[in-house]
Amino acid sequence: MNGILGATLLNADVDGTLLLEGAWLLATSADVLSHEEPVLLSTLARMFPAERRAPLRRLRFVGEGAWIVEMALLDDARCDATLGALEALAGRCGGPIDAERRFLERTIAALGREVDLCAVRSPGWRALTPPHS
Repeated sequence: MNGILGATLLNADVDGTLLLEGAWLLATSADVLSHEEPVLLSTLARMFPAERRAPLRRLRFVGEGAWIVEMALLDDARCDATLGALEALAGRCGGPIDAERRFLERTIAALGREVDLCAVRSPGWRALTPPHS
């Protein structure tokens, strides 16, 4: 993984379990895995020590709604760091496809963030912005 992405993933505020689960939901949102996605998921899983993530067999049981609720329970710093890492993963292969973009839009909206729809459609997008006060 490149330096910026690696640094994002190694941020101590990133929740390894929720990032891995979010990456799984992102990858499977289109119902078909690209040839890069299993490699990226495997690499991601190896980046976190076992104590910073749940067992990989848990991925079979991850649901989007429950995952969003777990994300909402994180403090702001951990939620933002985990979402930022997920966004970095989405931009890794040239930007998200429509199903991935819709998943990220739903997630960010449910967590009270805003999404710049024009930016989401371009590679390397960064949709996370703080909620309005």
